[in-house]
Amino acid sequence: PLFPTRSSPMNKTAHPWLCLLAAALGSTSATACEVVAEHAWIRLAPPNAPVLAAYVNLRNPGEQSAPLTAASSADFERVEMHQMSMDGGVMQMRKLDMIEVKVGETRELKPGGDHLMLYGAKRALQQGDKVTLTLTLCPEKTQDVEFTVLEQAPEGAPQGDHEHHDHHEHAH
Repeated sequence: PLFPTRSSPMNKTAHPWLCLLAAALGSTSATACEVVAEHAWIRLAPPNAPVLAAYVNLRNPGEQSAPLTAASSADFERVEMHQMSMDGGVMQMRKLDMIEVKVGETRELKPGGDHLMLYGAKRALQQGDKVTLTLTLCPEKTQDVEFTVLEQAPEGAPQGDHEHHDHHEHAH
């Protein structure tokens, strides 16, 4: 029989194709919620700046949407997702609960748009330093991404609409 029954001699072992199906489904879900991070950087800020901004391109080559639901780093007290927009000529910033990276999409976290806010640096950061941010996706998968501290966007990274905006001058 295809499905084991109580009277079948296979009642203590699973049918081989069920094992293959379970393995295939398991491997699909293990890689289903990943993004490719490109051009990950943190804008260099003056010493003792209370907040820094991080930017990255998140590309989703997978077969399901990959919502970014949280971020953290051992180098900061907390990390938040934010969105900047212009409203009547006034720059507005708001905290986001999620940034969705749809299938086949590259989501640009860039100056003047969606980005990561880094609060309470636990060490002084200088040009060229590396910082690991842990991204939480779908909502329980984590992915570590290495960011480089730079004065300006690396070549190939989106420049954004407000390249010289100072985040630490605005109330959050």
